[in-house]
This record gives sequence, C-alpha cells and structure tokens, in this order.
Amino acid sequence: MAALSRFPAMVANSREVAWAPPAGTGKLQTQAQLRDAALAPAVLQVLEARGCNDVAAVKRLSSATLEQMGVPPRYRDALAAALSAPAPATKWGDDDSDDTPPTQSRRRARVDDEPKPAPPPQQQWATATGGNRAQRRAAAAAAPKKSTTATSPGFVFLCNRLSRGEVRDRKLFGLGKGQLRDMERHITSSTPLFLYDFDAKTLTGPCTPDGSPALDIDRDAWRGRFPAQLRFREELDKVTTLRNTKYKSGPLPLGDTRTLLQRLAAGK
Repeated sequence: MAALSRFPAMVANSREVAWAPPAGTGKLQTQAQLRDAALAPAVLQVLEARGCNDVAAVKRLSSATLEQMGVPPRYRDALAAALSAPAPATKWGDDDSDDTPPTQSRRRARVDDEPKPAPPPQQQWATATGGNRAQRRAAAAAAPKKSTTATSPGFVFLCNRLSRGEVRDRKLFGLGKGQLRDMERHITSSTPLFLYDFDAKTLTGPCTPDGSPALDIDRDAWRGRFPAQLRFREELDKVTTLRNTKYKSGPLPLGDTRTLLQRLAAGK
C-alpha cells in the first residue's frame, strides 16, 4: 500500500517549519466550501496529493485518516466545520470553475507546539452521545417543558464528538474569538440557545443563557481554542435532541427559532 501523504512530524518548541508540501492540482482551493476556511494551503495540497480534488472526496476521509496523514487538530476541526456548513454563494462568477482565484494567502505550513489531547474514555462517549434510548425518553418527559412561542431570535453554537463532553461538563458554549461580536449583539437573557453537533448531525436545545458572552470565561476549556464563551443553565443530557439536522453557528431568525422550538417540543 502506498504511504499516505502527510505533514512533517511535530517539532518541539517550534511554531513554524520550512517544508515543501507535495505538488497539488490547485482544485481544492477553488471549491466554494473550502475557499474561505481557516486552512493552510499546505493542508489542501496534501489532500490533493492523495487524490482528493473535490469536496465530495474530502468528505469521504475519516477523522482517523486525517490524523494518520498528520493534519493538525485545529485544521481537522476547521475542515469539519467548513464541510458541515452550507455551500456559500459563488463570489467570482456564475460557476465554481477551477479558474476561480483562490482567496487563501500563501504561507508555510504551521504545526502545533502542544501534544494532541487524549480522547475521553469510551464510557464518557456513551454519556455524551446519549445512553439507553428509554432512559433518554424518560429524562425528556420529566424535564420542564419549554415554551414554543419564542419572543427572541435564537443562537446556534457548534461542537463535535470531541468537544461535546466539555460543553456538557462545564455548562459552557464556545466559538472562535471573531464571533464574540455576534454573540454580544444577538444574545440576551431571553435568547434560546442551541448546540449543533456536526459529527452526529444532531441539534440540542433550547438552553438558557447564564450570564453574558465574554472572552475566556474558562481559560482551560478546549485548550483555549474557543475563547468567545457563554455559560448556560441546563443539564445538557436532559435537553431534547433532534437528529438528522444541519445548522451553522450564529443567530437564528425569529421565524426559524419558533419552528425549531415546535419541533423540539414534538420531539421530531
């Protein structure tokens, strides 16, 4: 079996290494869903060298395969977020051809100077993704019913199978620093909050804000990668979850919020 194209091994106490990535086709940099993602060009070149020349091919790569290729965790998370978001409107013309100028700047590949976080024990995974189905139904029935008539637009936060456990245990939502302004502008004490897991394709909510959005409420959460944070009041495992959904982070229009609350109340 041919060896996978991969990033260089981590270098202790080093933020940057001079490394020439394998020659790529340049096709991935023109894909609408990846064009504005926070990815180094070297990430896309390594994927292209493995034969991934479109978004569909990248989606078929598992997280384990990306890790085996040596893609750093922050780039794996950025790639997952970009692939789970709806495709943006075409910016450069009437199609998404290979002639579209890429917007990513050329820079050397960066590597993390911290060790990769160890995954939680298997028992915690079962709790984070829900345990026995009958127990979840009983907990949902015993939980106080939320109003389906929203008076304020909602707000959606993101997580994946790795970060959901910290969201639950710390009762803390987190996003990138650049989204703090949106959080401050759109979140009040009456804003319904939702959590979208883009690995499991599930949406959990509504939750109630506990305080105001701020930077680094808990500096240790997610190893500091999501500093725009907001606490919530509910026990996450007792909040209703919808399956087979698709959302992106940010404010949710009032009409969509009311429809979503009705679906959560009906459990479908």
